[in-house]
Amino acid sequence: LVLYFDRKSAPCAMVPPPPAAPSAVEVARSCVHHFAERLPRTGKPQPHETTVLAAFAMSKNSDGNGPPLLQVVALGTGTKCLSESKRSGHGDAINDSHAEVVARRALVRWLLAHARLALTTEAGSPVLMLDKPQSNKLKLRAGVSLHFFASEMPCGDACVCEESRTGAKEVEASGNDAVVVVPPLQSKVDSGPQATHRARRKPGRGEPTLSMSCSDKIAKWLLLGFQGCLLTGLLAHPIEVETVTIVSPREDERDLDAARTAAERAFFGRTSSHRVAGGPALCTRVPQVRVVSRRQVLGGGEGGRGGGIFFGQGGRSKSGVSVNWSALHYFSDTATFGEVHEVTLSASGRRAGAVKRLRSGEVFNEKVVSTISRLRVARSFRQVLELGGGRFGNVEDFDVLAARGPYSELKRTFGGGYHDAWRQMRRAEGSIFSFWITKEDDFTVSQL
Repeated sequence: LVLYFDRKSAPCAMVPPPPAAPSAVEVARSCVHHFAERLPRTGKPQPHETTVLAAFAMSKNSDGNGPPLLQVVALGTGTKCLSESKRSGHGDAINDSHAEVVARRALVRWLLAHARLALTTEAGSPVLMLDKPQSNKLKLRAGVSLHFFASEMPCGDACVCEESRTGAKEVEASGNDAVVVVPPLQSKVDSGPQATHRARRKPGRGEPTLSMSCSDKIAKWLLLGFQGCLLTGLLAHPIEVETVTIVSPREDERDLDAARTAAERAFFGRTSSHRVAGGPALCTRVPQVRVVSRRQVLGGGEGGRGGGIFFGQGGRSKSGVSVNWSALHYFSDTATFGEVHEVTLSASGRRAGAVKRLRSGEVFNEKVVSTISRLRVARSFRQVLELGGGRFGNVEDFDVLAARGPYSELKRTFGGGYHDAWRQMRRAEGSIFSFWITKEDDFTVSQL
């Protein structure tokens, strides 16, 4: 018998041992199967289309002596993002619809629902609990671990591996601002090797985007937590992942090892200086990165068996829609909890099914605003803040800032140490985060 003790809890308080991490193939197959078989057809790629899937799975100790339970809790699909001129200045659109970003936003929605569950129901949440008497904030229950999955290598530095390339463009610093390096001619790009350890922004068709690459964003999340800035104020500890699993089209073990090395470099090899003692990093865990072949995931199948998230034989066009799904969401109009499945259009960042003038943002309409948008997340955060009875902050202060703006001030006030740590990381000389493209959060959330 092995006893585990939690130093952050009361003296000699026994806690369950952490579950053994599920294998990379288990995580990948679980996520792919959930998308392909459990989700409705709405929003999935057409036969001639493909997309990228990213997801979070939760492993949890079983009640008995059985193996840990594995459950997909949040996922997202998508391959596109809005150009600079189409970005919303009101927080009501999804500016970046790449799968990894959409999945993280779906995870935030899931966490907010469990926060409400923990504060309002007698049974509480099976995922979150109050950290009494230490911080009196919420924390993951003992024995709960999260695992991140992506159906292909995230764009940016992680893609730069031997013969593999990325379409994301390098960014360089100019004074206090980051600017996009003018890309060279296509012939020059194709003829020479790409540099590693670079910050990059996502490419756009014609007009450039202001969205940083998924490799850069994942590197940030692994240092500061996947919960984002606002939710940091609710949590005793940042949300970390135990493993990162990525699917590769290659099968040779040497190619898979090279891809894993590139991913490790991109995700935390470029940011090791922030993890030193006294550094700004909030997270302590360095997750295990696993790269598996597509054949291992599909069992030798191709194409359709992955629900359109893998390329079949020959090329496919990229889907113009994005799916987001969470295992738990609070529906305020009916005061009920349940799963939520949404489809947004990558060209507008708003929910599908509305007339064009509503989707374009010409007229504000609640029906087209996604529940993973910054506006709706801020609204859900306020509700949890109020339910917390002052333990997370003053809801009256939130209302004053929401009416006066800007949104960035809300994050600074309620974001705990996240806001300060991020500012320190961006100001660090030589840090890849010093190349981050500045985007002003200058909108108010008075629509709350």
